[in-house]
Amino acid sequence: MTASVVPRLRIRDLRVSANTPDGRVQVLTGVDLHVDPGEILALVGESGCGKSTTARAVMGILATPPLRVDGGAIELDGKQLLTLNRSGLDRIRGKSLTMIFQDPNASLNPVFTVGDQMEAILARHAPRGERTRLGRRRWRRAARERIATTLRQMRLAEPERIMGSYPFQLSGGMKQRVLIAMALLNEPSLIVADEPGSALDVTVEDQILELIEAQVTERHLSLLFITHNLGVARRLAQRVAIMYAGQVVEVAPTRTIFERPAHPYTRGLLDAIPKLSGGTTAGIPGRMPDIAQRPKGCPFHPRCPHRMDICETETPTPVRHDGSLVACHLYPGSAA
Repeated sequence: MTASVVPRLRIRDLRVSANTPDGRVQVLTGVDLHVDPGEILALVGESGCGKSTTARAVMGILATPPLRVDGGAIELDGKQLLTLNRSGLDRIRGKSLTMIFQDPNASLNPVFTVGDQMEAILARHAPRGERTRLGRRRWRRAARERIATTLRQMRLAEPERIMGSYPFQLSGGMKQRVLIAMALLNEPSLIVADEPGSALDVTVEDQILELIEAQVTERHLSLLFITHNLGVARRLAQRVAIMYAGQVVEVAPTRTIFERPAHPYTRGLLDAIPKLSGGTTAGIPGRMPDIAQRPKGCPFHPRCPHRMDICETETPTPVRHDGSLVACHLYPGSAA
């Protein structure tokens, strides 16, 4: 981020805790991220590292209880989201800020047609008095035309049929395209995507990723893309943030992450990717700690081949190193 660029999304020191049988424990322990206008940022890490919790905190849809935001800031175009009441957040969510979920079957209402669900999204965020001024019939006709146009942009050849269909009448790939259309319907400035397409077969997932990439580019949108797949991150994102045990441990331009990874965890993830040339892959020993048993100091130190005494007692502060922002005691320097 340059000094002249105002981030579309800025997350500062975000802390989230959860109720567990062992008491209240930290899920996110101070997440710092930003997404610039027109940028795709991939948030990558193993299952359970806090990626989806971060996404849901941005959207204001954490399951409360047991999850609770304990501190920090989330800003969209300079507006602080965590201080908004429910009605204030509802005015933003679904319009300026939207989300594409992983499972279309869980995201679409099975008892309403696609057209009715998309029309409700438009009605919720229509300018005050617009429906009264146009009249119900004219407003609905204009809404349906807008919905059909958006569905065509999702490469759905029969938008009128899609609008009249119930979710169970559509294939998985079609339902995922409908979810993308819903996210784009009100022309948002930021989309949060939580592994869209990962529940589909590889060919359909590839088509979904291509569609998302094209729409983000054409509309100059910002995208926070949640994934566990480094290959997907490399394909889509300008920058990649690596997350481990509720912390962001490295952020860098995509090329830097893949050519000069700094954090030992990032190196371990890359070493675990199967190579076309064959040979054995080097996995990361051990497993991510349970949130109720997070170790002191650097949370990765029990699995790290480079751990030092300081790693067991002090949490590393992010520093700049060779193009990366990295939280690791291997790299001395001034805090970034």
